[in-house]
Amino acid sequence: MILIRNENVIYNLSSENKPACFCEDGDTVVFNTLDCFSNILLPKGTKLGVDNPKTSNPHFGN
Repeated sequence: MILIRNENVIYNLSSENKPACFCEDGDTVVFNTLDCFSNILLPKGTKLGVDNPKTSNPHFGN
């Protein structure tokens, strides 16, 4: 099993991003992810990408 931890988070998709790992056909890959606000509790009414642009919509694994 290959585990992709949430330390591999990126916030912008780019060809410059390095792969988190490589896998072979048949490997099991498990992603430990963050929610859309990077697991930060925000005040009611906070809008994705408007009120917290630095931590909006994290991506994993690349």
